[in-house]
Amino acid sequence: QTQNIMNDSRNSTNDIAELKKIIDEQTNEFKKRDENIMLQLLMLVRSNSKICEAVQNIDKKIGYMMKADTRTRALAFPSPILPTPFLNLLPTQSIENVTVVENMLSNIEDGFANKEQLKSYILMKVGRTMSFSASIRNTIACCFDKNVLKLYSYKGKTKKKI
Repeated sequence: QTQNIMNDSRNSTNDIAELKKIIDEQTNEFKKRDENIMLQLLMLVRSNSKICEAVQNIDKKIGYMMKADTRTRALAFPSPILPTPFLNLLPTQSIENVTVVENMLSNIEDGFANKEQLKSYILMKVGRTMSFSASIRNTIACCFDKNVLKLYSYKGKTKKKI
């Protein structure tokens, strides 16, 4: 009877050892699986935080652009481009240039087109100024150099005889 009890206790000890071994193996497997899951969660959290930062930066940039867009809409004038016939002539540097410009504007074939181009250029360049006198001053400055302007009177005649 004692041998049976001894055998039974050995068998139960072996069974307990086997159960403990199985539990340890499963615990190790669960730990590995849990570690992998946690690692993936950490990587997802990091990538999500980077995505959130990028979205916030884009939102800030869009906000700046919208503010700048409202400011530029208030000043929405196209930049003036000097018409090609007048490229090297305006503002006039000499009386000869004034004569050339006058001939271009009074030409029968292209005179009307040249007048319209020059008018639209001056309007875009000077039309933004607030006061009437400032507009006149800026228009004259667009067309004449100060040294050439000194040679003319208000009536449009030259002060010195040629």
